[in-house]
Parts: sequence; C-alpha cells; structure tokens
Amino acid sequence: MHKEVSWYFVDLLGQRKGPVTQQQLLDAVADDRIRPASLVWREGLAQWQPYSTMAHELHHRGDSVPPPAPVGPPTYVETNPFATSPSSFVNDWTYAALSNEVAYGGFGRRLAALMLDSLILSFITAVPMAILLPMVAKPAAGHTSTSAVLWLYLAMLVVSMLYWSLQESSSHQATFGKRALGIKVAGLDGKRIGWGRAVARWFARMLSGFFFCLGYLVALFTSRKQALHDLLVSTVVVDQWAYTNHPERQKHGGGAALAAIVVLVVFLGVAGILAAIAIPQYQMYVMRSQVMGAYNSAEALRPALIEAYRREQRCPVNGEAGLQEPEAYAAPFVAAITIGTSGDDAGQCTLGVVLRSTNLAINDKHLWLSTAPASGTPGWTCRSDLPEKYLPMQCR
Repeated sequence: MHKEVSWYFVDLLGQRKGPVTQQQLLDAVADDRIRPASLVWREGLAQWQPYSTMAHELHHRGDSVPPPAPVGPPTYVETNPFATSPSSFVNDWTYAALSNEVAYGGFGRRLAALMLDSLILSFITAVPMAILLPMVAKPAAGHTSTSAVLWLYLAMLVVSMLYWSLQESSSHQATFGKRALGIKVAGLDGKRIGWGRAVARWFARMLSGFFFCLGYLVALFTSRKQALHDLLVSTVVVDQWAYTNHPERQKHGGGAALAAIVVLVVFLGVAGILAAIAIPQYQMYVMRSQVMGAYNSAEALRPALIEAYRREQRCPVNGEAGLQEPEAYAAPFVAAITIGTSGDDAGQCTLGVVLRSTNLAINDKHLWLSTAPASGTPGWTCRSDLPEKYLPMQCR
C-alpha cells in the first residue's frame, strides 16, 4: 500500500503552498487558485513543473504514483524559483510566465491612464456642462441659480462614479484609459472585484487626491505599486495579461513607458483644445449669472415700489416711503439701486441698478427696470448699457 503523495504549488501571488494532498490540489484548481502556468511539485520530480504538464497525472483518480525516498521540494524563491536556467523550460514559455511573476502597473502607465480617463470624462461631463449650464441654470424671478449649479455638479459626480466603478468591475476590469495602457484592476487574489468594491475604490480615490495628490504618489514606494486607495480597498493595478492563462504576454517597462508618454502628449494637446472651448463658455455663464443676480435684487423691490406709488400717487425716491438710500441695497453683484422717475414721465417709475463685479466687462455697468403702476397691470421694461449676450432673457 502506497502512502499518498504530498504536493506543493505556487499560488497566484507567488507564494509557495503545501504540502497538500492530490485532492486538495485539484480543489485549488477548481477554485482558480492554480492556473495552467502555475508551478507544482511532488516527491519524485527533479524540479518545479507548470501545472499544465502535470494535469493528466493529477486528474488520474487511481492510487498515487509511488514516490522514491521522501525528499523536500526544490528550493523556491519568489524572484528566482528555479535552480535551472529559463532556457530549460518546456514550450519556450518565458521565465516570468512560469514563475507567476506579476507585472504591476507602474506609476507612469497609471498616470497616463488617469489623464486619458479624465479626458474622456471631460467630454462626457465638463464640456456639455459648460455649454448647457447657461441654458438650464436660468433662475426664476427672486431666486438664485445655486441649487441648479449644485445639482449639475452632483450629476457630474454620479457620472464619474459610474464611469469608474462599472468599468473596473466589468469583465475588462479596466476603464477605457487603463485598457489603452494595457493595465487592469484586480483584488489581491488576482480576481475581478465586485461593483460595491469598485464604488468603494472610487470614493477612496478622493482621499488619494487630497494634499496635492500624495495618495497617488504612494504607488512609487509600495512593492506592488499600490496607491493609497488600492491599499484601503485591497486592490492592485496589474498588466492586462496578469492572472490569465498567458502571463508571458505581460509588459515590463520599455514599451509600456513609451505608450504612457504618447498618451500624456496626446492628453496635453487635447486638454488644451478643450480648455479653449470650455473656459470661455464658463466665463460667459459666470457673467450672465452675476447680471441675473443683480436683476433679481431689483425685482425684489417691485412690491415696495408699487405700494409706495399707490399711497403717494407718484413715483417714490430713495429715502421716502420706507425706501432706503441707494447704497443700502448693495448686495452680491450690486453696488447700489437708485429709485425714481424715468425721465419726464412721472408715471414711469425706474430702478437703476449699478453692477459690481471683479470682471471689468460688467463692473459699473447698469440695468434700468421701469414700470408704470398707474396702468393697473404694471410690468417691467428693461434696458442696459451691457452687451446683449450678458443680459437675462427678460432684458433682451
């Protein structure tokens, strides 16, 4: 009766495991902890062998092969697991492939992928926002655009979270930027992460972005090139062929670094074009919002103006009928509001708004809102010394 042979194997993280029984080894194969290129050894073998070359023997369910006198497995060192030279390996597989060496995503590849993803996200969020913001964030009379802006920024965050988490938890395990650079996200066991963990990784990325992105720089000093957010959620960024049946296709430095440089150059060029489009649109939105804020400040005085006219049967001026001096109405984007008649028409009451802004294009410019309370159904007429492109729709 033969005793059962003890087996040893190298897991996906390059750690030696064993001794285990033949059935335990097959269970590890079924659990995807052993792959065709993974190294295995049993008593009687001269050196470690790829699992693929021993699969036939392992799947034979009969008695174990009688071993010679018990000996220990050949010395296994993670960075140099074989006593023989790589040239002696079967099927011309590379040394790195047989040793389960994992090519981690270097800082340059990760940075280039991040920039490329940021570029893609800018098309999805930033540019449409810059174009649509002036149209969708027009405040109603008496209200500001703060809530509309907050909702748009919240929508941008949701889109960003979905962009990263859905792709990194997909079968590709990578965003478009990572795919372009040939890297992917995996758990410490080499397997695909779930959506919940991908969402947690997205939130953790915010922490990496604090303090001048120091969390990203952590990847320069960790053995597996893990950034802060990788450490927090136990993930690694590896070559796209790592933890697959073809680890010999992994890229180390060289071509990967060149690809990263190319992506960086493309990113900087396209980012400049996007900035030339988005920044003027955003500046236009800011100025229109400031003018609209000044308009709303004057609009809020209309009930008091009409009530004073009904009591006095004439247009009031600053300091009368409970109305304050012009500078007392100073507010964000408003330097003063002058109340009085409009020219020679005593029945036409006017609010003259002097704008205040850090932008010289609208600073010290004016809005004049006029109404005729005696008409019974007073409404505003609006004029300004501002270019029409800065005016709210009520003044065009």
